[in-house]
Amino acid sequence: MLALVLSLNLLQAQITRQTGTVRGVIKDANGQPLPGVNITLYGPNLMGKATDVSREDGSFRLPAIPPGSYNLTAELSGFKTLTLTEVIVRVGLTVTLDLKMEQAAVEEQLTVVAKAPEIDVQKTKVTTAVTSEQIARLPLNRSLTNVLNLVPSTVGTIATYSGSIHGTLWRGVTYEVDGINANCPTTGGAFGTPQFDAIEEIEVVTGSLPAQVGTTGGAFVNIVTKSGGNNFSGQLLTYYTNKDLSQVLFPDEQLKAMNIGKPSFSLYDLDTSALLGGPIIKDKLWFFTDLAFTKSSTWSPFRPVTILGTPYDQYKVPRENYRGNLKLTTEFSRKLRFFTYFSYS
Repeated sequence: MLALVLSLNLLQAQITRQTGTVRGVIKDANGQPLPGVNITLYGPNLMGKATDVSREDGSFRLPAIPPGSYNLTAELSGFKTLTLTEVIVRVGLTVTLDLKMEQAAVEEQLTVVAKAPEIDVQKTKVTTAVTSEQIARLPLNRSLTNVLNLVPSTVGTIATYSGSIHGTLWRGVTYEVDGINANCPTTGGAFGTPQFDAIEEIEVVTGSLPAQVGTTGGAFVNIVTKSGGNNFSGQLLTYYTNKDLSQVLFPDEQLKAMNIGKPSFSLYDLDTSALLGGPIIKDKLWFFTDLAFTKSSTWSPFRPVTILGTPYDQYKVPRENYRGNLKLTTEFSRKLRFFTYFSYS
């Protein structure tokens, strides 16, 4: 399968589903609003810096922020410079901050080492976020559909098309990858989803869905992929398991006497991946690429049988897959972002 996606995201449309917003009110020590404060947000997932100036009521707003962890500074002459670390931005959510600045006779800086609140007080939708850090540490089969089994209100196994999310069958779930619909036109399930390690964040909305989602029956799965950054980074991962980690308690003679086959466990499973991302032009053009190779073999669920005197025994099912993705991202302005996405499987 080959896929090439060109996406032009505008702030008022798709980009709101791929980014978050940071807003808040800044006041002095007496609780009076401070206008004219220079607000700056910066981090590895952002091209350049996002800036704003507080208004008469002390409010500020920074829209279209990609998911990730950021630092925020507030500067005003006559006041201590305030720095807030670990401002966590999630896809489709609004982070609301209440900041206070202290007066200073000389130029001083105050750093608050504390996580900013991750609760969205602006929206009513019911959502679950799965971050790249969680994905890297989850002791699960490394696939998107297995991650979805962690979401509250998920029943059964989505991976085998026998489960449901929030009361809807797998055909009623809408998938998007970087703002592009990823539902298979034939089966209705997930199609062309990114390689596991290339996912930056997954947002699963199960209540109060936005109108632009469309024909979703009970859940909306919003996938945002990694985009590189101003620093080069990469990783190489290999996972391998074999049949020694599984044990069949019944000997072959007893299984044959009961006329059943061996359990359908993995005889071996190899999963390797390589990631590399970084700048082509700092703050202007980023790249991210990943390659993956998986190979496995399992016993089939076939039940041994004899037909017209010919015995048919249980057989092994081999699987092998190559996957690759290349994403180029640029930003013409804070309201206009462009990326190309090439995928091979």
